[in-house]
Amino acid sequence: MARIQMQGDKASNQADTSQAPAHPQKCLVSDDVRHMLDAMPHLIWMCKSGIGYANNALRSYIGQEQLQLSDLDWMKYLHPEDAEHMYNLWTNAQKTGQKIEKECRIRNQQGVYQWFLLLACSEENSSGGLDWTISCTNVHDRAIMLRETADLLRAHTDMLDVSVDCIKIVRPNGTVSHMNRSGCIALLGKENEKNFGMPWLDLLPPEVRHKG
Repeated sequence: MARIQMQGDKASNQADTSQAPAHPQKCLVSDDVRHMLDAMPHLIWMCKSGIGYANNALRSYIGQEQLQLSDLDWMKYLHPEDAEHMYNLWTNAQKTGQKIEKECRIRNQQGVYQWFLLLACSEENSSGGLDWTISCTNVHDRAIMLRETADLLRAHTDMLDVSVDCIKIVRPNGTVSHMNRSGCIALLGKENEKNFGMPWLDLLPPEVRHKG
């Protein structure tokens, strides 16, 4: 995973160290909102006027105790294969306020990655800046099942394409849902046709179509 550095990091590192240390910023999320967020099972991060807050579910999942987390504090738990793309989306969204909806993997405190659906929404605050709310819903079981199904379908397609016979998979209504490579070449004149749905009888020669 590439090291992520916010644009303000360099400037803050070069700040005058002779100045008195700043007092810790107070979380701007009210107690009522915090109690509501902590009661939710979703991983939630809020940023109000530049101050980030993580709910109890997020802190427990990643193994952090502090209430206030910056965006980089939680982004470092993203899977290396997802982190760079998500960071690019987040950087652009901070400039435009554009909503983000993306599946990504987040590491828990045991070091195990699980799939989440991340939703990020912005709202303009009184200072003209953007406040953010990011919620992450656990979709791990569904994501794994979809990917395993896609892998299985790909394997079946590869096996069908090995055959030199014309093989069609037909739905109960008589339309074609899939055809192997040999069938596509013989009947459609295309090797990698993906748009099926045609009646399979229409693919037969006219003289034998009535028998079908």
